[in-house]
Amino acid sequence: DKALEHFSDKVKGKTFAVRARRVGNHNFTSKDVERLLGQKLLESGGSKVDLENPEFTAYVEIRDDLAYFYDNVIKGPGGLPLGSEDPVLVLFSGGFDSTVSAWLIMRRGSPVYLLTFHSGIPEFLNISLRVANFLNEEWSFGTNVKFCIVDFSEVVKVIESKVRDDYRVLVLRRLMAEYAEKIAEKEGVKALATGECIGQVASQTVNNIKLIWENIGLPVLRPVIGLDKDDVMRIAKEIGVYDLVSKQIEPCSKLGDPNPRASPETFYHEYHKVKGYIERSEFKYKCGLPKDFLDGANGDELR
Repeated sequence: DKALEHFSDKVKGKTFAVRARRVGNHNFTSKDVERLLGQKLLESGGSKVDLENPEFTAYVEIRDDLAYFYDNVIKGPGGLPLGSEDPVLVLFSGGFDSTVSAWLIMRRGSPVYLLTFHSGIPEFLNISLRVANFLNEEWSFGTNVKFCIVDFSEVVKVIESKVRDDYRVLVLRRLMAEYAEKIAEKEGVKALATGECIGQVASQTVNNIKLIWENIGLPVLRPVIGLDKDDVMRIAKEIGVYDLVSKQIEPCSKLGDPNPRASPETFYHEYHKVKGYIERSEFKYKCGLPKDFLDGANGDELR
């Protein structure tokens, strides 16, 4: 009777369906509810029942001795509760691809470490931090996003001085992969993730992805690997981060355009020019909440 009172005016002259579900022990089924309420709504002025394409749908949800009535379902993001899976370390620039990848990882229940390689450009670091803070404040319910910074400014200078221009980005990304693996191991994280997408840029051809990630021991997850840029930007709009991410700059652009079909022999020749220097350099990074870095609590020395 209460359902009839609630829905009768809404179904008058319209085709309709009733959808019911239950939680608890009852001496009737959900189908019983649908049939009984459907009959009463027909008698009160509904045009006819149409289970395939109704003009109006009456929803009834019964939980033990309570019943809820509603007629509008708002689609949520879905996924699993954060913390139901192990953490993942995401190589994070604050650009569209890495941001959406981080969100998709979180959507599957994994808390994230967002690892940014600071190349000495304050604007880049600032946007990366703000995007990370947005993900933490708006989407990281029940846990916290951890933001990690590695100061890579000296590494970039060494690569610029020693590596031929069409292999600089590839060598840089290889070194980032190695550092990411070390940090993940130190933090007890069992997998890495990236925003790589096949063919999106010259460094992300299948050939070059193999060179960059060959012999990295941890699993590497790539949530957007098969998406178009339009798909990624659509998700960024849906999760509310589009305007902020669109302000991000691309620090690797000053290193030159990578060879899309890099030769393994040339790649390793160029890589070994700087590998020794990197191995001798002190391994430093900082992790904390994004807001702490934005407030200057932990990040002053890295700036």
